[in-house]
Amino acid sequence: MQSNFNIIFLNHKKYYPQQSTYCRAGFGGTPTADSRIAVPCPSDWNALRNPPRQHVPTVIGHFEKTMNRIITILILLVFYQFSVGQKIGKNEAFAIAKESGLAKGIEEPVVELNNNIWTIKYLMCDETGNNYQIIEVDATTGEVKMVGGSIEMSITVGEKSKKTEIQNFSNWDSIPQKKLDGKPTQLLTPSIERVCNPAISPNSQLIAFQHERRKIGIININGQGFESICNDCMYPQWIDNNSVAYLKDNNQIFKKNIKTHKEQAITETGTFLDFQISPDNKWIAYTSSEVWDEQKKDSLEIPIVFASINGQDQDLCLLSMDGKVKKYITKIEKYVHTPCWSENGDTLFFNIENSTYFATQLSDDTIKYQPAENLNSISLTDYQRIENGLFPLKRNCKIYAIDKNTLIPKYVLNEKPGRYGDILFSHDLKYFIYTKQDFKNSDKNLWIQKLK
Repeated sequence: MQSNFNIIFLNHKKYYPQQSTYCRAGFGGTPTADSRIAVPCPSDWNALRNPPRQHVPTVIGHFEKTMNRIITILILLVFYQFSVGQKIGKNEAFAIAKESGLAKGIEEPVVELNNNIWTIKYLMCDETGNNYQIIEVDATTGEVKMVGGSIEMSITVGEKSKKTEIQNFSNWDSIPQKKLDGKPTQLLTPSIERVCNPAISPNSQLIAFQHERRKIGIININGQGFESICNDCMYPQWIDNNSVAYLKDNNQIFKKNIKTHKEQAITETGTFLDFQISPDNKWIAYTSSEVWDEQKKDSLEIPIVFASINGQDQDLCLLSMDGKVKKYITKIEKYVHTPCWSENGDTLFFNIENSTYFATQLSDDTIKYQPAENLNSISLTDYQRIENGLFPLKRNCKIYAIDKNTLIPKYVLNEKPGRYGDILFSHDLKYFIYTKQDFKNSDKNLWIQKLK
């Protein structure tokens, strides 16, 4: 049985202007003409269900057209810059920069294109700021437009360590390079990780150093005979040519004979930081909070522990090598640091904040100290490095030999890019020893440069 229904054409004049009435159709079947009025019906029945909308121009439509035109113009301009103006690609610009003296830095180079100029930038060092070498190359002609550098200075908030002041000297580029033709530079620790804190034996034949975070090793000055002598140890120092001192077991001081491998504890209690053994091997100068150890306890007789900020509770102490005599030199709520002995061991220098002091008459029960005005321009860290009137100093990605009396650089020791750590001379001034990272985030290794 066929069911009939009527379909009313809403807005029928808009879509089908030739129709002015309705037509009858079988349900789900093909449209048929009405018996009363014969009119044509749409052949596509779905068109009635979803009639197309008529496009009506709007303000939004005009805006979209305008934006599309602007984007097209910008794309064409960029394409023109790259395809017409730029004839030198990124790799070619980098090759031109290398031919123009671009040295390898300590991280991947930055190569950027701006206003048809390639800028090639290498980070050379980052000790006191980011020091870059920069070369600019014209992207159209390949011409080198600029060879230079820039320094992005960094500021360490709260830093209290004193630094050597090189005054009344500005022409650093005029300092001559030390002639080292035929003098080899040798990597001493190619397979040893995280090398730091090297120390030279008194006869300048052995180097003790910390590696792999908390191990102590020794090696001959010629790079032979490496031996690891202690685990869970830090900060090696030579007592004599056969014995090394270091921190171990919660910052206690130990010593070991490197020939017999006999280890002995010098201290058993207290906390020892920043320690220095006197040249005559009679005293150990160190900083510690034990001066303030009038141990307070709560109502349950449990010790109250106080935490310090920026080392304000660290004071200077003296301990005899046999551990029987202990003296306190300072007891002040300031940052006391960097104990340092004079060459003959009769004077002890140290810093309170950024000022340098010294103490003599170390055998007295009460040791007095006073400002060391003649050492105000040199840091005690550099003072400890002095050998035969010279000490090494890092500046502007180079290592200089500085005269201790005039504080004027005499010559350049090294100008190879890298992140330098420890730098020191052998006692006979025949070798320059340093730790360095060749590339940023790489392992720091121990190097040696023959000077004589």
